[in-house]
This record gives sequence, C-alpha cells and structure tokens, in this order.
Amino acid sequence: MSTETIISVIVRPPDEPSIQVQLVKQVLPGEPENYFIVGQKLKQCECGEETATEQWSVPILTPVARKIMAPLESIRIPPVSKSQFKQVDGCSYELYLGGALSHSHYQWSVSAS
Repeated sequence: MSTETIISVIVRPPDEPSIQVQLVKQVLPGEPENYFIVGQKLKQCECGEETATEQWSVPILTPVARKIMAPLESIRIPPVSKSQFKQVDGCSYELYLGGALSHSHYQWSVSAS
C-alpha cells in the first residue's frame, strides 16, 4: 500500500490545539486509487512534538479529488510574500501542495496587530 499526501493545511492558534486537514491518495496493489479527507486535532507535548488527540477520515470520490487537484497540475505555484498576510489572526500556518513530480511547502506566522 502506498499513501501520498496531496494537500495538507495546518492551523496553529496560540494556546489551543492545532488542526490539520489533508487530501490523501491511497493505492493498494491491484485496486483503483482511493482518496480521503483526513483531519487531526494536534496537541503539542512538553518536548515540542505534536501528537494527534482526535482523528477522522472521510472517503471522497475520485472525480471530486481530481477536480480539487486539477489546478495543482496545470499551474506553477508562486512564492507568497508575508506582507500579504497583515490581517491574519495571530495563528501560524503551514501549507503543503504536492504531487508525484513536484511540491511546494509554505509556512508563515503573523502576530495580530
């Protein structure tokens, strides 16, 4: 079985557990590919690592997953300037956009002002 994360978003509010939502592709030998939306509530331990305290998974239809992924296949994702996030709520964010051939990973954190 192979599993590939296509899109992953993590929101880390100050003083609250983080939330992670992913679009995941799973391939079993001899079977068609399957797609899932996977969510996790993450709590940071004293050692700094995040562990899942809650987790859920929902299967989605392959045509729906392909519709979500279509923009990622046909465009080049540009860098994002931190100045574009001035109205952010004090959370830190992480965004992963990936595929078999390429991926982009963004992280940013902006203090509320």
